[in-house]
Amino acid sequence: MIIDDSIWASGLGSVLSVNPEVDTVISGVTYTNLASVNLGDMMPISISNTTIGADEVLQIGDPDGVISHIYGIASKTWDFGDYTAPQLASFFRKGAVIRQFNLETTDSNQFAKPFTYYAVDVDGSAANKDIRGSLVASGRSTDRNTTIRTLDFGYDSGLLVNHSNAIYLTQLANTTLTLTIQLQAIIK
Repeated sequence: MIIDDSIWASGLGSVLSVNPEVDTVISGVTYTNLASVNLGDMMPISISNTTIGADEVLQIGDPDGVISHIYGIASKTWDFGDYTAPQLASFFRKGAVIRQFNLETTDSNQFAKPFTYYAVDVDGSAANKDIRGSLVASGRSTDRNTTIRTLDFGYDSGLLVNHSNAIYLTQLANTTLTLTIQLQAIIK
């Protein structure tokens, strides 16, 4: 059986009515379009810490302390200025991809301290990688400043930080360290 589209459309048009208004109230229900809020490019997070008398281990990620428990790491969370450490850690719960670290310190011996990426899995497996070698290799040939290093993972990669992946950085005693983190993505 062949159906003529014009007959079908004219018959359907008399039965079906579509309201073309998208922002009107129909029977007490408002239909409207609402796009997600876009804050534009993600701005860097800049944090600073001063140690007095002893080295400190600083953590980025691991909001529930799973990694620190498995590896027995006693750490201090950063003071992030606008946020408390637990509030900022909540942003990393689902995950964020770090594109770049920039470290500025008052003592170049800081770059010999551990800067480690940790990962754990629900099955109990765990791994870590000391990324300090990459940081030490990153000189700044333009200004020869020995107290600043930048570690850039590039646009097509990055370092995932979330509830099961974290960075632990040992800060040298009696120094001030400013860390600027450039995020590539935040997982929602």
